[in-house]
Amino acid sequence: MSSESYNAMASALPDRQLFRSLFHAVARNTNNNASILADSHHQCAYSEIPERLDEIQRFLTESSVNGGDCITLEINNSVRAALSVLALLDAGYSFMTLPVPGQGARAGGNAVAAAAFSRWILTVSADKPANGISLSAPATYLSIEPNPHFDPASRIPSDDDPRLFFRTSGSLGTAKLAAFSYRPFFKNVLNALERRGFDPSHRLALPTPIFHSYGLGAGLLPALAGGASIDLQARSNILKYLEREEVFEPNVAYVTPAFCETLIRGRRSGRFYEFMVTSGDRISESAFRRCEDLHGPLVNQYGTTEMGMVSASELHMPYDLRCRTVGRPVDGVEYRITEIPAGEGTEGTAGELQIRHAYGFDGYVDLKGNTLVPPNAFDGDWYRTGDLATMGPEGTLVVLGRCDLSVNRDGVLLPLAEVESRMRELEGVDEVAVAPGPAGIRGRGLLAFCVMSPKLEVTGQQLRATYATKAPRYSVPDTVHLLSALPKLESGKVDRQALAKLAQEIVQAGAAD
Repeated sequence: MSSESYNAMASALPDRQLFRSLFHAVARNTNNNASILADSHHQCAYSEIPERLDEIQRFLTESSVNGGDCITLEINNSVRAALSVLALLDAGYSFMTLPVPGQGARAGGNAVAAAAFSRWILTVSADKPANGISLSAPATYLSIEPNPHFDPASRIPSDDDPRLFFRTSGSLGTAKLAAFSYRPFFKNVLNALERRGFDPSHRLALPTPIFHSYGLGAGLLPALAGGASIDLQARSNILKYLEREEVFEPNVAYVTPAFCETLIRGRRSGRFYEFMVTSGDRISESAFRRCEDLHGPLVNQYGTTEMGMVSASELHMPYDLRCRTVGRPVDGVEYRITEIPAGEGTEGTAGELQIRHAYGFDGYVDLKGNTLVPPNAFDGDWYRTGDLATMGPEGTLVVLGRCDLSVNRDGVLLPLAEVESRMRELEGVDEVAVAPGPAGIRGRGLLAFCVMSPKLEVTGQQLRATYATKAPRYSVPDTVHLLSALPKLESGKVDRQALAKLAQEIVQAGAAD
């Protein structure tokens, strides 16, 4: 079915029935007879999905979970995790998604998992061999326990208005919970379906985490709605990905820019995809070009945990627009650059990107479910993304990086992402991240951190000298430091707080010397 068909179907339905109607329509559609959810251990035909969801719901009922209870759902990228997400949506539960314990957000007993308005913690078994696990027996792969921090006096989501809660990345500050009502989230899924055009001929490789809104709302659910087969890959690295590629034979992939660059470096020969999608940090132009040479068309998209998909490029766009921009806004989205008066956007002027989205989030909540309004999160009814952007040609959007990851150098506003992109062009640089240093005569200092190919022996000083011959003087880092790995969040993004701490330690050590 198309996004228009689902919209028509949903117009007369109450919120709690939106996803149930979608999943049953997917299962009944004879065009989806060959469509499957898959991982390295299991697969589930689309026609079997309603039965699997009913089994999970019976398991919850037998475990004394009521329809109005809010659930913390701990998941990985697996068929059993995907079915668990679908079951909660199908039944209209309120829930939040987190990675399984010991990974990312839950490592060290992260407090977000103990939100006082969540009565239960439902955990999908980790990615282990499938012995003893049956998709038709949820008790073999699901465990449920009471949340020891549950507080019945907290603000529990209404049974009549179920909500989804996504944890923001926290890469630049304290992570928050963004709350989505079902209907706006459903509309986001249909926006992604419309922009990507999924159908039963597509076979999607999905190594991006489905506990995050990119993997779930822009990847898994739109692909399912279109009838595409989906291969879920947990903690995928280049070797695992290439192994699954041989087995599953995908023709579409959703990847982060970092994984995309790892993939193209690790390939010995090209393999054609109908298209690949990147979202998150900005991908370098050379990596974009190499990816297209190896895989065929690459499209960028942009979104936030709070707003869902905001903008996405399309296959019919010329190469230059797909490479330079994140495309045009999706249905319901308006955006503006703060330095430009609303309605007078001109190409090339950089400023903070602000968004109004008819299908955006309800707002932030704290661990007791109370409304949380972080300082400077909104400018009137415009959501402040904190991203530095410009208007591109033909109504497209160019996202340059974070506003708070931009510095003034020699009188130039320099996004750190620009330095990172240029440094990735250097031979042997596998990964790079740049952190601000102390202020000086020229403006803020810059410290670059690089992960190098093991085949290339080079010092940080030599790398800096090479960079200085290829880039403007204002963008040359003061120092370059070689690391075995960059600090990362579970989402795959660079942990900017950890990087800033490392930069501060280096600066302090240098001052002491």
